[in-house]
Amino acid sequence: MANQFHFQIRPGDSNRSVTHAVIAIISGAAILMWPELVYYFAGGYLLAMGLIFYFMSGGPVITVLSVLSGVFILVFPNLIPFIFAFFLFFFGFSLLMSIGLSFMALIPLTAGVLLLAFPNIIAYIIAVFLLIFGLFVVASRKETQALA
Repeated sequence: MANQFHFQIRPGDSNRSVTHAVIAIISGAAILMWPELVYYFAGGYLLAMGLIFYFMSGGPVITVLSVLSGVFILVFPNLIPFIFAFFLFFFGFSLLMSIGLSFMALIPLTAGVLLLAFPNIIAYIIAVFLLIFGLFVVASRKETQALA
């Protein structure tokens, strides 16, 4: 019995990517300014991302996973390295499957590995991930607009 898989890559909603990038940059900057509040910012970021995906017709799996991860981080703040790393691994592997081996897919995977390896500097790892990811989304959007 043969299984066939079909991946269709289509450009995402530009408003969703811009909103997602702005929220990521603001969250990353806020975590750098107040690292002791990383739990609230990381949980809030995941909840906001889930709501963005929900209201702007994102994938249902990533929507539910980001909302659940945000709720679990807010309820169980001691498990933030594992919960956020799990989300980053899922997000990174979904990007890897959809767009292939690129810098955009390696950012969340690398951040997830660093979170598990160095859980005591979690605030800085999450902040740097959010800033790099947000800036890369903005830069790739400008690059696609320049090519069009």
